[in-house]
Amino acid sequence: MIVIPRVLGALLDEADELHQRELALDFAEHTLEIYAGRLAPPVRDTCAELLAAAREAVDLDRAHERLADAYHKFYAVRTTPTGGGVSDDASSVAHMALGCSAQRLMEAADLIVRMGSSPPSCKDVARSAQTAVGRRRAEDADDPAGESSRARSGRWEEARWQLTRVIETTPDPNTSRPSRHGRG
Repeated sequence: MIVIPRVLGALLDEADELHQRELALDFAEHTLEIYAGRLAPPVRDTCAELLAAAREAVDLDRAHERLADAYHKFYAVRTTPTGGGVSDDASSVAHMALGCSAQRLMEAADLIVRMGSSPPSCKDVARSAQTAVGRRRAEDADDPAGESSRARSGRWEEARWQLTRVIETTPDPNTSRPSRHGRG
């Protein structure tokens, strides 16, 4: 039996830093899509903007004003009583993906104070997204006795989606380095 989370973890360990940063944002965006119908528009919109601004910063390899604005708006909405609070799963995954993908860029631009701890890893974001999706699926269970089964299934389906995403976005190693025979 293939244990998808284990295979996913091994592939994430092999991915380069840029690919991991991009995947963390992909995982958070997917979680946001799954939660979209349950989130208040301000939370959904600020999470989406935060992730888009973080992706732009990763592409540019530097933090910028859009990311700073999105970061401040995200915190302003996330901490309001109607904003879902700090325990909201989708916003927690978005925040973790921001840390994985852009924390060091934000520190370098003095947008945030340098944190002593390491940013969350892409694997951390993947696990957090799996947990969030599992909880979301459990909420849909008609029978409380079936909640744990639905949660387990939701986590597995999210890990499968993540594995597929890693495979879809992994560059062909044969085109990125010359062959041993020097023929391209």
